[in-house]
Amino acid sequence: MSSFNNLNDWIETMKKKDKQILEEKQERKNKEKKEKEKTAEELKEIGNNFFRQNQYEKAIDNYTKAINANPRNEIYYSNRAACLIKLKKFKEAENDCVKSLEINPKFLKSWLRKATANRYLKNYTQAIHDFQQVLLINSQHINKKKIEEEKIDIVKKSEEKEKNQFVEKPSFLIQEKKDIQPKKNEPKKNELQKNQNKIKVSQSKNKELEKMVQENSLLDSSDFISSEKPPVSFYEFEEKWRSLSQLSDKKNKLLFKFKFLLIISPLDLKNLFKDSFSVEFLVDFSQIIHQIFAQNDPQFTKNMEILNQIFSLFEKISQLNRFKMHVLFLSKEEKSLIGSIFDSLEKYGIENNRITEIKKLYK
Repeated sequence: MSSFNNLNDWIETMKKKDKQILEEKQERKNKEKKEKEKTAEELKEIGNNFFRQNQYEKAIDNYTKAINANPRNEIYYSNRAACLIKLKKFKEAENDCVKSLEINPKFLKSWLRKATANRYLKNYTQAIHDFQQVLLINSQHINKKKIEEEKIDIVKKSEEKEKNQFVEKPSFLIQEKKDIQPKKNEPKKNELQKNQNKIKVSQSKNKELEKMVQENSLLDSSDFISSEKPPVSFYEFEEKWRSLSQLSDKKNKLLFKFKFLLIISPLDLKNLFKDSFSVEFLVDFSQIIHQIFAQNDPQFTKNMEILNQIFSLFEKISQLNRFKMHVLFLSKEEKSLIGSIFDSLEKYGIENNRITEIKKLYK
């Protein structure tokens, strides 16, 4: 009995020692973390001093060291982005803002700097979105008036960009009309007249488009998919998507948008969007697919090829840059809507284990 008690005492002693060792180990980790955080803050202050002296390269060097010491601080990335903007390295600045916002999605300075970077990159749609996020987070922002003025200015620049880069309507919606190609040495005085002619042709095509939609002359999905080529760049995708959004007939707008999604291979999404995919596109895609499923049309709901493509679309979107940040900005209702799409896919025959895995990523 005595030896049994001695054994229990020994076990209890060992447990206490193990606990003490773990506590000491955790204490050392906490001490090291605090030291690194202190070092990072000191480096940030040095960087701030260089920034105030307009020595941006030296400031970047110190902010980078601060990030290495403590990579989970949103301020260091944002401050480095401010320097990169000063050096006109706008793409790098935008990337740093994204990293900052992945740590803290409500950090206003990063949204403002991201908007500035996107403006200079001529990503006007994204810049407007960034400014809107600032006002969503803080509707009484001290620079609210200036932000609104910036948004108006960006909209004007975006409109000018569209005017200067005339793009034909999607070929699956309209019967193409061959424009007269300019001669190589044609005098510049004819350029204005030619652009005006293009606008007139575009307006004529819009009328023709509306008439064709009303007559339901383009609703055959097989003809659609076989006749239209998928977009090869984000600019081409955005222009075609925008032209579809301008259709006045809601039912056919829905159908054309859905069929346009079908001609895009999910495997091409990463190359197509790169860093330009936004939460607005995710919501738009989801609403379209949800409405299509609500119609319970057998040509879609009983077509396993289409159902698999819809699943792959959401699967590949989850692999795009900044996906986690996009999910953070989905509302409860939008997440529920996406969840209902996965439920429908399961109902129509997609394997449960595949759906469960991807569905978790959208919660």
